[in-house]
Amino acid sequence: MYVGRVGIKGVVCVVGGADASLEAESRDRILAQATALGKRLAELQSVHLLTGGGSGVMKAVSEGFYGVHPRSGIILGIIPKEKAEGYPNDFVEIPIFTHLDSDPTGESSSNHINIATASVVIALPGGDGTLGELELATKAKFGYKKPTIVYLADATDTIAGKNASALKRGKYTVTESLDEVITFVTESLG
Repeated sequence: MYVGRVGIKGVVCVVGGADASLEAESRDRILAQATALGKRLAELQSVHLLTGGGSGVMKAVSEGFYGVHPRSGIILGIIPKEKAEGYPNDFVEIPIFTHLDSDPTGESSSNHINIATASVVIALPGGDGTLGELELATKAKFGYKKPTIVYLADATDTIAGKNASALKRGKYTVTESLDEVITFVTESLG
């Protein structure tokens, strides 16, 4: 896969809830989790970060990545045509504006660009859109089959109402450990 800079091994796509899809009682904790993830990814000095370019998890992981200096990777945001408030967020360095919509798995979804471009996908808590991106990344019918890990740091965390046990039954790799996420990324990229 072409990644554009010497030393860069791949593109890590982080998917997760926008502000509106995060439950109020866990929102601050999830955003802190996403910020810490972004920082750890940037510290690898070997990846670019890709998100949907919006609020919530997308902004928090981008902020964490952006705050590491020096760093090798850049922050990309794939922006759907119906740009909501906050798109692109302040930390996206290269926004890619599309004519595509945000229907999670529809043929005209901008999520296809996120997943097709990714070397590895990390999913954090979110709603139906996050679950749709997980399906795009892992289900054979879509043809992407990307190395994917779900990062739910708390027993109450969910993706579209599905907790860790339900996601594991759905054949997803799930962890509550940031260290395990980073190990997954480095092993997946070789």
